[in-house]
Amino acid sequence: MALFFFVSLWYGKSQDMAKADSSKTRIIKMDSVKFVADTGTIVRLKHSPSKAALLSAVLPGLGQIYNKKYWKLPIVYAGIGISGYYFIRNQRWYKDYLQGYIDYTNSGGDVSTIQNLDKIKNYTNKEAALKFYMNLYRRWRDWSVFFLAGTYFLNIIDATVDGYLFDYDISDNLSMKVEPVMFRPVVNTGTGGALGLKLSFNLH
Repeated sequence: MALFFFVSLWYGKSQDMAKADSSKTRIIKMDSVKFVADTGTIVRLKHSPSKAALLSAVLPGLGQIYNKKYWKLPIVYAGIGISGYYFIRNQRWYKDYLQGYIDYTNSGGDVSTIQNLDKIKNYTNKEAALKFYMNLYRRWRDWSVFFLAGTYFLNIIDATVDGYLFDYDISDNLSMKVEPVMFRPVVNTGTGGALGLKLSFNLH
């Protein structure tokens, strides 16, 4: 009798443990699957917008890869590449005309100090021309920095927004369902209610 009691107790406890383990087994809607062998749990790791933003901040384009938006990579790198190219070019020309302006004014107007600057050869007032191009390339360089920084931050914003919309289905599949429904009065008036139609839209 005692043996039967202990066997029954052990069996009941094992059933409770099995139920507890099965309650741990749940599937969460996330973007990648992870299987935990010791508990038999299947967990889908959540797609993180903050991770997408961090990846794009560390290296532009990584967030787009994380979001599986591979077609955006050429746009990101084209924006960064073009802005970077014009920054380098305008910075070089700014330094050339700045140095030419310094050399020309310090030499008392010696034209030989600015022979490598072709843009001002046809100008009579060399000093004014040097100053004009120096300021022009400095302004263009600053605009290049602005566009480069703008492309960088837009890359982060784009990755963050796509991270939030990753699990959101925006397909064109729109289904409509019509079904009969019985409307019952909120207050008991003795009437049996009314028959109507329910119109529902399902966005997939």
